[in-house]
Amino acid sequence: MYDPESRERLELLVNMLRRISQDPDPVSSIIHYAESMRSLYGDQALISISLRNVDPGQYRVMRILHQHDVDVRGLLDLPFAGPNAPAHSGGLIGEIITTEMPVVMRNLHIENDPALGNQLAPYRVLVAVPVFDNGVALNWVLFLSVHPDAFLPQEVENRVLQTNLMAGMTNTKIAAQELRTATEWIHREVDVIAVIQRGLLPQEMPTIPGLQLAAFHRTFDRAGGDFYDVFPVGKIEEDGERHCNRWGIFIADVSGHGAAAAVIVAMMSTLLESLAGQGCTPGRFMRMLNQRIAAKAINGNFVTAFMLVYDVDQRECCYACAGHNLPLVRRADGRVEAIPPTDGIPLGVAMDADYEDVPFNLGIGETLVLYTDGITEARSPQDALFGEAALMDTLSRSGSRPEEIIRAVSDRLAAHERALPQADDQALLAIHRVE
Repeated sequence: MYDPESRERLELLVNMLRRISQDPDPVSSIIHYAESMRSLYGDQALISISLRNVDPGQYRVMRILHQHDVDVRGLLDLPFAGPNAPAHSGGLIGEIITTEMPVVMRNLHIENDPALGNQLAPYRVLVAVPVFDNGVALNWVLFLSVHPDAFLPQEVENRVLQTNLMAGMTNTKIAAQELRTATEWIHREVDVIAVIQRGLLPQEMPTIPGLQLAAFHRTFDRAGGDFYDVFPVGKIEEDGERHCNRWGIFIADVSGHGAAAAVIVAMMSTLLESLAGQGCTPGRFMRMLNQRIAAKAINGNFVTAFMLVYDVDQRECCYACAGHNLPLVRRADGRVEAIPPTDGIPLGVAMDADYEDVPFNLGIGETLVLYTDGITEARSPQDALFGEAALMDTLSRSGSRPEEIIRAVSDRLAAHERALPQADDQALLAIHRVE
């Protein structure tokens, strides 16, 4: 059991620690610490000194808190000077900081100090405590009292330990504050990138004679590396109306996640636009795209991609694949199967990679489904993959229209993941031939 006085002091100490642990602001935490020390050890003055970002022998006076019972006429409390406080040299503090050992001075009579003026004049005892950061005394705290018998030896030892422990907590708060600020800035920047990335996706599907299209796109984080696009291939004829007889349908997955992947998506979108007007086959399109991506320094990233070119006049398709998941085709009778495979390594891996043109017949009433591996690799709470079999089963059970397929896959994915956070970006594009 504690005597009443000891219990009161322990409660004060615990309440101080509780409050400081809840306060994210390092400045107010230090002020509360100083107030608590006054309550525990009697009314005393406190001056904090910083040796950070100054020349050797210089220092900054960061904070001055006088004793409450001191005549403060002509003196000044300094709650917190901040990093732009003026640098000083010499004086009593200049002597103290030449060592990294605690200093106890009694019988003080100091006036007209070069840095502190008469701020020390009322005090008779000083305890200077070095505060270490990474093994170096980069700060000092001066405790002062008007009472000549203040600061017994045991109390000096306690002040050395308490002050350094408090400084460690303060440094942690400062680092956390800086981290929060940096994180908020990063999130704002990534949000801007995400908005730009969403703007790169088709805002609405173009009207392509003979086809119906629908898609969905979900990022693992604010921005991601999955991308799709639908665009005219070759020249657009003008006969009173804009007309294009060949369309490119493209889906890609950049390795990695987040802002870095989104930047590569933006680069790839620009390349698609610049190459689309050349009217080349999907294999040649992939070769040119690969050469441009491989020539860029993308820090080891690569891109899997699939491109289909649809000829409106001939109702014919041709595709090329760069290491991407092979699309699935839903036949008119509901059967689902993968399209014929073709070789082709991801974009950006080898400058001289080649890509084959593969003719493909998409019959009336059939739907081609392009997707990224974020669909098949989605995990359940039991860590089970969604898998290609579940995707094929979903397609066979859904209707053939693109909107029906998108809704069926999205609903089944949601049931599989059960509100778990996504582990990867997800994109799916359904192409249905109606005539």
